[in-house]
Amino acid sequence: MRLLAVAALCVVAHGTLANDDEQEKDIEAIVQCSTDPVSIRCASFYQMATIHEAWFYETGHFCQEPPPPPPPTPSASVTAVPRYSVLSSFNRRCSGRRRCSFLLREHQPNAWRPGVLYVRFRCVRREEVTRYCSEVLTSQHGYLSNPGYPHYYPGDLNCSWHIRVDEGQRLRIRVHDLSVREVSWCPIGKSWGCAGQPPACTDFLRVAEGRRLLSLDCGDLERPLVLTSRGPEVTVTLWGEGQPLYPHRGTLVQYTAVGCPSPSPPRDGYSVHRNATHAHFSCCVNFVFADTLKRGPAAALPDV
Repeated sequence: MRLLAVAALCVVAHGTLANDDEQEKDIEAIVQCSTDPVSIRCASFYQMATIHEAWFYETGHFCQEPPPPPPPTPSASVTAVPRYSVLSSFNRRCSGRRRCSFLLREHQPNAWRPGVLYVRFRCVRREEVTRYCSEVLTSQHGYLSNPGYPHYYPGDLNCSWHIRVDEGQRLRIRVHDLSVREVSWCPIGKSWGCAGQPPACTDFLRVAEGRRLLSLDCGDLERPLVLTSRGPEVTVTLWGEGQPLYPHRGTLVQYTAVGCPSPSPPRDGYSVHRNATHAHFSCCVNFVFADTLKRGPAAALPDV
């Protein structure tokens, strides 16, 4: 009989989506008067900007230097300062680029009231972004975008990415940018009988977990979109029809595994079962665990 040790499984972080985002490294924030230009510059030529959120807070008065911090969100108080997402306009200027400048009164339609701009972004290495279609992605974290992003997307090429992480994990999908064409229900030349009809999504971004649809969107992304799967596999598809190229950006998506990766089985042992917080192992014949003197199953527990 031989003794066999087992390593502990890492702690699984339990938190809200926003808190997880706050813990992500290298995210920068800009708070600026809305009358001044906002500039983003990534340090390296091999980096590009990903915009996590961009808001305009309507303060009702012109701010002075230094600008105040962003006011509370509307949900925090009935008297909170109104805020409006400017993510679509900001992505149009900055997403996928190394450097850019954004001026609210020029680049956001109908934005003339005084206030404060609040932007959160991250500069990522271009090598972190998968730019080819029909890829199977198994890393714990990464980005994907269509060929041609952020200048165009192929209208006659349907891009699909299958993301797969370890059993017991889930996937968090963040759509940072989406800009594809949007077609009206009304035929050309028809102006009656179409009032109130939603636009038809000829080209769209689809996020699905097997047969379970997580999201189906077209047009331009107006607000941050965060999705969480129930299991370890998700398929992201950018669907286009028609001409070879469209002068829209396409999409930029970030994926992150939620929960610990599967630990390797101990020597002379094998994995029996795992979930989001525990992994169970058994020993091969003639081997036992040092702490229980049994073959198993033994659980690798989080450290406390």
